[in-house]
Amino acid sequence: MIIDSECEHPIEVVSDSAHRPWRGFRVVEKALMEPAECTFTPAELASDIGGGDAGWSEPLLDGELPVGADSSDQMVTVRRNQAGVTGVELDGQWFDLRGSTSGFVVHPGEMSGRYAWDARVGSVQLVLLSQALIDNVARGLGYAKSASVMLPAMVGQEPPGFMHAVDQLVGLSQPGAAQDVLLAETLAHAFVAHLLDRTTNVTLGRRRRVERLSVMALRQVHERIVDGLHAPLDLSVLAEAAGMSNYHFARAFKHTTGRTPHEYVMAHRLERAASLISGTSRSVTEIAFECGFSTPSHLTSQFRGRFGVVPSEWRRVR
Repeated sequence: MIIDSECEHPIEVVSDSAHRPWRGFRVVEKALMEPAECTFTPAELASDIGGGDAGWSEPLLDGELPVGADSSDQMVTVRRNQAGVTGVELDGQWFDLRGSTSGFVVHPGEMSGRYAWDARVGSVQLVLLSQALIDNVARGLGYAKSASVMLPAMVGQEPPGFMHAVDQLVGLSQPGAAQDVLLAETLAHAFVAHLLDRTTNVTLGRRRRVERLSVMALRQVHERIVDGLHAPLDLSVLAEAAGMSNYHFARAFKHTTGRTPHEYVMAHRLERAASLISGTSRSVTEIAFECGFSTPSHLTSQFRGRFGVVPSEWRRVR
């Protein structure tokens, strides 16, 4: 796929999460092996990458990024080790990035930006974030109660955990990667939280004290997980069961159980799969889909990581 933005040379898209059911964010990895200079707004770029009518995910999802010129959504460009963007102009201000260490560029959706790329670009990651997602995380952190949090155009250095979240999201957007919506949404929320912490002018409030889930709320979430293991689970489904916002729920759940929602759900998927593998003669493929794994290989890799053996070995010794 080629981006047809205003560039001297086309940019090849290596991977794109547009057709994954991720709510309010999108990850694109692109490659450019020649020097180039591009001018675009994130809203225009979103339209170009999506291939016109293809747009974002289908069907339309809540919190999905709009494509129109009035978009107030954000784009974060991740750059690494002096390779990639050599400079960027945002809102008339030029940032010379040559010789700088790994970091990021925050680019508001309606703002035109001019990027200069050097010849050493292997891949560059773009994270497109909806305003709804940013506001949801900001409210969960206690930074804002009702008004939207508008991030400024800025260039920053990589904070702890920032690149790790991006790397995992890029991996999940690769063709053939596991369709792990809950993990992707957890990582995206952590990414936005890191971003808000680095953007000092939005920290007008005080971080909300992390609450613990009530016994009733935890029971309702647990029942929702157990009843829904056969299908994809996302943060919104679990947060609704607890009566909380997505990010507020994710923090409270980990504070209560010691595990992220993704870790908790994965443990239950594997426990059910192990029980079915040892107690029935059904195929691993059938069990994988019944336990909510996107592919049999996804089950196998997770199973080996948890139990130290592949499903066939587990069945043989049980």
